[in-house]
Parts: sequence; C-alpha cells; structure tokens
Amino acid sequence: MWRVIYDKKIGTASHIKKVEGLEFAGKTGTAQVYNLDKGESGKKSLQDHALFISFAPFESPEIVVSVIVDNGGSGSSVAAPIARDIINYYFENIKPRVAMQ
Repeated sequence: MWRVIYDKKIGTASHIKKVEGLEFAGKTGTAQVYNLDKGESGKKSLQDHALFISFAPFESPEIVVSVIVDNGGSGSSVAAPIARDIINYYFENIKPRVAMQ
C-alpha cells in the first residue's frame, strides 16, 4: 500500500500531492456501475464509483480513511486526493488539539 502512493513506476496514486513530513499508505479502486462508460456518454449515472482506502502514518497508524465517491470515476484521481486532504487535516488540526488536553 505504501508503493501505491510513493512508487512512481507502478503506484496508481503516486501522482497525488503528498502530505509534508508524513508517509501514508493506500489502495485505489474502481467499482464498475453498469458498463465502462468512463464519462464518454456524458451520463454521470453510468460512471464508475471511485474508491480509496488509506492509513497514516505508515509506520505506526493512527488514522484510517476510506473514501467512496459515487459515480466519481477513477479512485486515484478522485478519491485519493480527498483521503489525502482528510489525513492532512487530521494531523494539522485534530491531533494537535487532542494532544493538548
């Protein structure tokens, strides 16, 4: 799952912007809805569902994030950036507040 994010040769989500100072891991996925329309017909209801599951930090996980975007298309281009943003928000905003209590 680490290679999905960081291996430029085979990582399906290696193109997404990384979280500075934090390694995370994930797995992309696409659930076929009806056919492999891929947006060609313009019918949103025929596009595949975008999936991405992830955890962070890689070495000692504290948070797990699962994203499903109905009729979103590709997991790597649609769902993975959302999960990355949630992970980034958690470590910048939520974790520091919890640690202060």
